[in-house]
Amino acid sequence: MAINGDGNPDVAFADGNTGIYVLLGNGGGTFQFAAQYSPSAGLGEVK
Repeated sequence: MAINGDGNPDVAFADGNTGIYVLLGNGGGTFQFAAQYSPSAGLGEVK
């Protein structure tokens, strides 16, 4: 799933305690460093 719409697969997961993490795909199987979001940050639904 390309969360940012660039066509590269991205990864998103929640750790159950501190937040939601998003790793954007660079293409070729590599990812950028994780961005952490607080559940209270008003995030929308990820489809």
